[in-house]
Amino acid sequence: MGTNRMGTCASMPVLVAAVARRLGYPVNLAGAKYHLYVRYEEPNSKHFNVEPTVTEAFLTPDDEEYKSGQFKTTAEEIKGYTWLQPLSNKQLLAHFLNTRAICLGDAKRYDEAKQMFLLSASFWQETPQRKKSTSYYLQAINDAPTGDRWESLWEEVEKLDVPNGPRSAYFDNRKAQVHYFMNDNSDWPAIERAAKDLKQELAEYRWQLSVGDPAMAQYRQHILALNLKSGKIRLPAEVLPPPLNRNSIPPDYFACAAQAESSDPDVIIAALWGHYKEETLGWMEQAALLPSW
Repeated sequence: MGTNRMGTCASMPVLVAAVARRLGYPVNLAGAKYHLYVRYEEPNSKHFNVEPTVTEAFLTPDDEEYKSGQFKTTAEEIKGYTWLQPLSNKQLLAHFLNTRAICLGDAKRYDEAKQMFLLSASFWQETPQRKKSTSYYLQAINDAPTGDRWESLWEEVEKLDVPNGPRSAYFDNRKAQVHYFMNDNSDWPAIERAAKDLKQELAEYRWQLSVGDPAMAQYRQHILALNLKSGKIRLPAEVLPPPLNRNSIPPDYFACAAQAESSDPDVIIAALWGHYKEETLGWMEQAALLPSW
């Protein structure tokens, strides 16, 4: 819980169980897929479940609802992850350590998060499911710094200031072009080159404006016009992938645009980029082909 007095299934069931135990009630915490809840243990070895995170009513879903509800699960998963049964103190500690590891990861404290994930795993009985889960978290932590750099560069491109002038629309489209190039791209040096090229081109444009370069007055944005069943679509060439940003549209790209069956330029552009990535071997390395004309 925070200062706004709100919580999640990672915190509210723990609070409810702590208070209930102080009052002498026989309650435990239990886990379901992506969820934690409270179990009331009855004297006849039966139990009923309580949902502390639901505010519109007092809900007591049975175990079957957790198996087939929002996050469906299998008998193999239930056994491997120890779901739908009371968690021991050792298992609870493992759960809390795992939650702390996730919070440390969100705070970009990756070394601490890795150690916490490993510590959490040491308290669980090792099953194929638990082993797979730990491997997933550790891989995510290893990949996180690259993701942070990607997000930082994405925001840097997004925030590039484009001065008003004859090429303002061109550079707005170039920013979108670089963003499309970054999507699904794992070649970090190529991504950096694409952003660097854009920044250098934009710096040159600022200089041309400052000195009153006559060429600026004659600049016209290049448009790719497509006559599709959905209507005539006009796309800024600067936002398109190669070779479309070089005044060329091969038949397969035209067919791709037609198959999109949309009059929304953004849908057509996304389809063309998707086709480019599918058909172009080594597209991740082709940052030098992005600037058009």
